Amino acid sequence: MTIRQGPRRRPLLAAAACALGLALAAAAPGCESSDPTAPADSVITVSADPQTVVVPSGGSGTATITARLRSKNGSPLPDQEMTFSTTQGTLDPPAESLLTTDDDGQALSVLTTSSPATVTARSGSISGTTQVNTAQGNLSQFLLNISPVQELLACNDTLTFTAEVRTTAGDPVEDVLVCFIEATANTIAGNFNPGDQEFTDSSGEATVTWTPGSQCNSRCTAAGDPNGGGVCSFFFSVDDCNGNFESQQEQVTDRIN
Repeated sequence: MTIRQGPRRRPLLAAAACALGLALAAAAPGCESSDPTAPADSVITVSADPQTVVVPSGGSGTATITARLRSKNGSPLPDQEMTFSTTQGTLDPPAESLLTTDDDGQALSVLTTSSPATVTARSGSISGTTQVNTAQGNLSQFLLNISPVQELLACNDTLTFTAEVRTTAGDPVEDVLVCFIEATANTIAGNFNPGDQEFTDSSGEATVTWTPGSQCNSRCTAAGDPNGGGVCSFFFSVDDCNGNFESQQEQVTDRIN
């Protein structure tokens, strides 16, 4: 009887040993959890680009929502499941779709809305929100001013470009992302500083500077001037980076000779 009981007990002992081995392996340093949601002590920060969407009459605007997932020590958390939701408008991918954070711990969604919205990103029990504002506007309220004068007299000249964004009532609109645009036909390309995209301030203004690039050395000649006087013109504008609003083109005259 004793001999027959031995073989019957070996599978049970083997199973127990296997379970113990798995438990020890899970507790061992370097083992990774298969849980695809954020740890309870992590942090999600959410931002919108732009933070204020300029909405055409009867239409809607878009903003790119970025959620960044970080551990308690600030390290990005890749490969974690995340969902987005919004109080207004629609999201692409649709709200509550399961997304996965990239190598930088980020996930993206695009909000389309005509009304102010609060967008929430969630991973497990961790969440973060951002407020997306909207402003009604029209083309006549999207302006570009160039100073000190709209002339290029030397290749080391610097021009200042100021975009103005206002509502139909004339009120300034803050936190609108403005794109500064050089016409593709410009005879001289240049460089915007700090860049060709800036957010408006509390006065509804965004300001950058522009300097000519290396093409300036070719200069404008009579042959390149349709009026035969050796004076060429090139053009700039600003828009809301979504294609809803664009200012009229402003002309800069090249008088380098």
